[in-house]
Amino acid sequence: MNRWSTIQLATNKFCGCFDQIERLNQSGLTEKDKVRDAKKVYKELHKSSFPFEHCWNELRYNPKWMEDSQSKKQKTKSGATPSSSNPSTPESVNIEEDNGGLERPIGRKVAKERARKSKSKLSEDNNSSSTYFMKLFEEMKEEKKKMAEKKVTYMEKMVVVEQEKLVVEQEKVVIEQEKVQLEQMKKEQKIMLIDTSVMPPIQAEYFKRLQMEIVTKKM
Repeated sequence: MNRWSTIQLATNKFCGCFDQIERLNQSGLTEKDKVRDAKKVYKELHKSSFPFEHCWNELRYNPKWMEDSQSKKQKTKSGATPSSSNPSTPESVNIEEDNGGLERPIGRKVAKERARKSKSKLSEDNNSSSTYFMKLFEEMKEEKKKMAEKKVTYMEKMVVVEQEKLVVEQEKVVIEQEKVQLEQMKKEQKIMLIDTSVMPPIQAEYFKRLQMEIVTKKM
């Protein structure tokens, strides 16, 4: 049995254990509690811990897996009728008239043939399930890859948007600085055009000092 078949078989068994816990419908149990109890049931039935919980978590809400699991449940229910209800394929022949109600067992060749057919069908089902399981995992991997690529593309777009915002903010700062410089130049021009000769000495001295500061700064 290859690895895919092993994973698929164990996961199907665990699904059965989890379904048993859910059918009990115990009040107060959280999802975590149900998983814990399902693990206990699995370990009691199969004498080993369930090793593929991560696979089960990936698959349990996958639409294809859910659809396939539901289909298998319906087939199990429809095929769970007693063998006595189908008179065309009896497991034994009733010879009550000849042997006081005893049943004659089926022949050895018939039993071997049935066992061979059953084993062959089981092998075909396992191969089919393994192929389906592998395909499902590949589709999930591809879907995750596409989601990751979309996320990267989105992040790249966000980086571009943020860079554009930064450029706009920098341009606003430059414009504000130019406005301040322009106002300062207008103010200095007014000071430089003041005629100090008609001012009182103290006032004239103040504006002469301002004019000297402007001239020095421009040099």
